[in-house]
Amino acid sequence: MSWPAPIKTRGRVWKAVLWRPVVGVVAIAWTVVSNLTTLLDLLPQRLRDALQPLSFSLPLWVWGVGVLGILLIAVMEGAYREISQRDAVIEQSKPKPRAFGNLIQLIPSEQYHDINLGLVSTADTDWFTVSVLDVRPRVPGDRPPLPWDVKWADIDDKRRHIPKNSTANLRLCRIETQQDDKTRRAIRARFFTPSEELEVTLSLAEAWNAQDIFIGFRMVIPEIQIRVTAEGVNKTTDRRVSLTLNDQLEPHIYKVEVVPEG
Repeated sequence: MSWPAPIKTRGRVWKAVLWRPVVGVVAIAWTVVSNLTTLLDLLPQRLRDALQPLSFSLPLWVWGVGVLGILLIAVMEGAYREISQRDAVIEQSKPKPRAFGNLIQLIPSEQYHDINLGLVSTADTDWFTVSVLDVRPRVPGDRPPLPWDVKWADIDDKRRHIPKNSTANLRLCRIETQQDDKTRRAIRARFFTPSEELEVTLSLAEAWNAQDIFIGFRMVIPEIQIRVTAEGVNKTTDRRVSLTLNDQLEPHIYKVEVVPEG
């Protein structure tokens, strides 16, 4: 015989709510205690005499109230447990909000000697700043000190208001070749900030091997670490922009990667 679906569902729910070993143990214990005198009559005379001082019997209605109390507590506790489990499953099934770093894209582009950035934001509308945290490889003792802000292409302020699902452009740096760059094994890069241009000297020493033989500038990969900050929500995400230099020391985009937090 097959039970209808509603009955099966109700049976499963009631079993989940009520059917717990502890409920059975407490109910049996209550029945034994409340009817001890009646149960003693079933024992041999010797045991009955020994347990006689403990014998007592409660009215039937008291036993019934106790059983109902046990069932009420069991129903409330079982319902709480089932609802908590259901809520936990619902919470886990909800789509998780995307991390701030996944809402920001930093797209570099090259134009002759210039390296520019396009910041694509799908985060909420906010005020953004972009800064350079690190540049390498630099010659020993090179200045200026880090960090510094990156210049927006259309304004001179270090902050820019960027609506959700929009793009803003930045001017990162310009790398121009000098005649003596290969001789001194270094190249200058000018970084654009909201107020001035900062000159950084990149080392090209790794383009030569131990025998002082030139092995190509594509072996040198300048790296620029950049931080994007949304001021309203106080969130940041870092990117590393890697470049290569060809034989004429012209910069080209190699890759952009997310810098892990911590």
